[in-house]
Amino acid sequence: MKQAVLLVLLPIATTLELGGALPTQHRPPLVHQGRLTAAPVKLRQKKLHHKKHLNATGEAASKFPVNDTNALAHPMVRFFSEGDCKGKSTQFDFSSNAFLKTFIPYIKNLGSVQLCGKGTIFYYSTPDMDMLALLGHLTRCGPELPKTQDECDCRTLSPQQKKLVESFTLQYC
Repeated sequence: MKQAVLLVLLPIATTLELGGALPTQHRPPLVHQGRLTAAPVKLRQKKLHHKKHLNATGEAASKFPVNDTNALAHPMVRFFSEGDCKGKSTQFDFSSNAFLKTFIPYIKNLGSVQLCGKGTIFYYSTPDMDMLALLGHLTRCGPELPKTQDECDCRTLSPQQKKLVESFTLQYC
């Protein structure tokens, strides 16, 4: 065993005695040598540069206003513990799982979902919303549907699905 260690360490020790150190090509950047590579920016130049971006942003906003024809439709979903979208409900306009306190009453107890506006809700049997755990979905998309949340569709989950739901995602069309 001692002979094997000596055979490995002997060439390294010989190299260090003969050459002293291993060669390096490191050169510190000019900044570390006390020389500046860029001229400092004057305060006046910064203000003018900032003002230029403010004007460009204002011009761009007036060229591309949001109106009824190009605004995104915001989906909204209501959860019910009972079927046929009856009883007490909670409204969501974003995805969730057990992390959100208002969703906890519907974990493994989701009787029905009501989707309003334009969008799709996917519901899953795992908290991490894994694709393989997808239980179902409800979709309201298409040009004929209004972008408002006045019209809604209801879906009652099967008794098997009701006991499995642990998370959901709410997507735009």
